[in-house]
Amino acid sequence: MGDVQYTLFKAAVKGDMNEDFVAIYENEMLWFKTPDAGNSIVHIAARHGQLEVVKKAVSLFPVLLRQKNNLDNTPLHEAAAFGTEETVQLLISLLQNNSSSTTPVSHLLEVNHDGDTPFHVAFRYRNMAIAQELFSYVIKDHPEILVMKTNLHKETPLHLYVRCCPDDDFLTNKEVINEGSSEISNKQALVFKLVEANFFCIFELDSEGFNPLMRAAQYGRVLFLYGLFLKHPLSMECRDSKGKSFLDHLSLRMTNKAQDSKDNTMYVCKKILQLQPVDDILTCSRDQDGNTPLHWAILNKDFDLASLILERHAAAHSSARKELLISVKNLQGSTVHDFITSKPGIPQVL
Repeated sequence: MGDVQYTLFKAAVKGDMNEDFVAIYENEMLWFKTPDAGNSIVHIAARHGQLEVVKKAVSLFPVLLRQKNNLDNTPLHEAAAFGTEETVQLLISLLQNNSSSTTPVSHLLEVNHDGDTPFHVAFRYRNMAIAQELFSYVIKDHPEILVMKTNLHKETPLHLYVRCCPDDDFLTNKEVINEGSSEISNKQALVFKLVEANFFCIFELDSEGFNPLMRAAQYGRVLFLYGLFLKHPLSMECRDSKGKSFLDHLSLRMTNKAQDSKDNTMYVCKKILQLQPVDDILTCSRDQDGNTPLHWAILNKDFDLASLILERHAAAHSSARKELLISVKNLQGSTVHDFITSKPGIPQVL
């Protein structure tokens, strides 16, 4: 049995379909699975982009197309995580040929043990090329179904994008990050297509009560936020159950960033703070506990954000407005000035 398994595994990984492989597979290996993960030969071949192995195995045993492993992943899930666009194209073509359905939507809605569709999985594994490929199959046929599909944690694909796919592709020329700019990364272009397919995906709450907008703020996804606000300004008004806006949740997460990324993060954040209604309303608004975004920036020790908020008010508003901002009391009677003067570790620059 060991030699048999090695022959099949080698074929799935390297595409080595010799006579032994064909003889073994045709005779007895329909139910072959790896011991721990429970992957069939089609799962493994899909991971490694061995298209001919997939074709041969499915021609002999079509049931393997939909067979799930121990994580309830189909071969399409595996391809979404680790495979190539060509592998996805082949699997969907085979699924269509072996199905009575006229569209691939049903195959794309198949879920694993986390409730993730292959579309979720592509974002979870930062496989944006695959995400783009999968979305192309539904763009003309009810894309909102795929966009609004939630997993067991009530996460939409957009939740997973903002959580798992960092802003590592800042535009190199800061001057193009302006309203009306047509230069936008392919990654962002796909995400905005999701929003256009169903605008309400911005407001869908996960199991902890946060929508993708709030999650993006928590993960410091300033480039995503800025692009979204330019296209959909009303989304800035969104609040969570405690009355907190995205600005209350914003965390720049500067600690482990390279200097270029830090500079770009600060630049884009400044652009966000200049937008309306952020500039006039949100920076001064209070949540249910009476805290402003500046309170939260100090409490969360995000002194870069706190400095940007104060700099914006000093530059664009009167000194009286700045004094008002730092003197607003929360429900415990604490002002930003109290935080700055009483809490340890606050930079003197504030």
